[in-house]
Amino acid sequence: GDVVVTDSRRRGGFRVTGQRLVSDLIRRRVVLTGAPGKAAMLRQADNAVWGERIILDREGDSASVVGPGRLRFVTDADLSGNRTDTPRPVDVAWTKGLDYHVSRRVEVVRVEVRAGEKAAGRGRARRPHPRRRAPHDRGG
Repeated sequence: GDVVVTDSRRRGGFRVTGQRLVSDLIRRRVVLTGAPGKAAMLRQADNAVWGERIILDREGDSASVVGPGRLRFVTDADLSGNRTDTPRPVDVAWTKGLDYHVSRRVEVVRVEVRAGEKAAGRGRARRPHPRRRAPHDRGG
């Protein structure tokens, strides 16, 4: 069935939508799956991630999106890590997957990357991330 979780107590609000949500309290892991043709979505304040399957792994301090997806977050730094005068939104899209390791602040995007002003590339992108987390894992 359709899943909708909201929590307005958090700063900026928190909303999760998808087809299925599986939470493992022992492994501290959440897997959110979208419906066919409709991505799952996790949003907090101005930050959001969309994808076929979003995996949040608190124990591994990481997050992943399996398959194509998109990430939007607001930052006061450019893609090189230099501070900007005003915060601005950044959009990142990929075709195969995204792995984000919070403690290492390393994001690995598999295949095509489109960030900000349609810059494209492959491989790893290293940059500071404000209050954003993404999922990690291949299982579900």
